[in-house]
Order: sequence, then C-alpha cells, then structure tokens
Amino acid sequence: MTAELRIALLGAAILGTAAAGVAAAVPATTASFATGPTSARGGAALVSLPGYGARGTDVLDYRDGAQVTLAVPVRNTGGFEVTVTEVALELARHDLLSQVSVTPARFSLAPGETRTVVVEGVLGNCRYYHEREVRSYDGVRVGFETLGGSGSRHVPFVRPVVVHSPMIVGCPDRKLDREAVNRRDG
Repeated sequence: MTAELRIALLGAAILGTAAAGVAAAVPATTASFATGPTSARGGAALVSLPGYGARGTDVLDYRDGAQVTLAVPVRNTGGFEVTVTEVALELARHDLLSQVSVTPARFSLAPGETRTVVVEGVLGNCRYYHEREVRSYDGVRVGFETLGGSGSRHVPFVRPVVVHSPMIVGCPDRKLDREAVNRRDG
C-alpha cells in the first residue's frame, strides 16, 4: 500500500468519524415545525371565527359523504434540514372527518422553509354522534427524519378545526334512539 493511499484512507476515516459525530451531536429533538392558516375546498365550507376561542376557530361545515381538501402549510422552524415523512390528522375511531390521503407524502424542508401539504378527507360517521356534538382537530402529526435521527411532533393548527355533527335530517344513518349506536360499536 502506497503512502498516498494510506493518507487518503486515513482522511476518509477521519471525515467519516467527524460526520458521525456531527450527526450524534444534532439530536432529533431539535426539529420543530409550525403550521400556517388552514384552508379548505370541496364539498364543505370552512368558516373562520377569529373571536371564538383563545386562537379563534375554523368551523368545517358537515355534509355527509362530502370530500374535503385541507391545505395545511408546514414550516420548518428548526435549525437543520428535515425530511418530512408523514403529515396526518390526529384521528380517533369513527371520527367525523377521516383522512384519505396526503400530498406530497414525503418532502424535504430547509430551515425556515414552508411547504403546503394537501390533506384529502371525507366527512362521515355522523351516526355515532348526537346533533350537539363537535369534534375538534387541534393539529397534525408530522413525522420526520433529520441528521440526528427521526421522530414525530404534534404541530398545532393556527386555529383548531371544528366539525359540528348535523341534525338528524343531515345524517342519513342516525337512529332516533341515541343509545342504538355509539363509537364503541363496530
């Protein structure tokens, strides 16, 4: 082995060790995000009520079976580039709003950069709610990868999105007996 080859291998080993050290020194906990104002289009209207609640509220008008598109700006507020691997509504069983897809599914964000994510959803499951119930969606879960690892964060919306369960005439599968169907059922 020549001296030049030994020096090149030694240099590569030193650079590899330094890169691993930098990656270990940048913990995934440094990743942070923020959202911008949410907008909607499709079969239901989104109405902003700035005076309702501490941050205001966005009310999504329930229309059974309506397809809804939510545009959610996601901003990297951290100091390092991240790859966003998932953006998802934080949903419970039989929610009034169900997520169908998200576009783009995976993307990179430099520090300070914003990308609008399109969340496709459908309104349904009103039979599990009575007409005075609301379901509030406070934010999204953002999965990410960065130099120091991976993780996920709950990222609050600028204003929570609220879906109000409709009256019985707006919910084709609701029973008059409120105990007939509940969210614990099928």
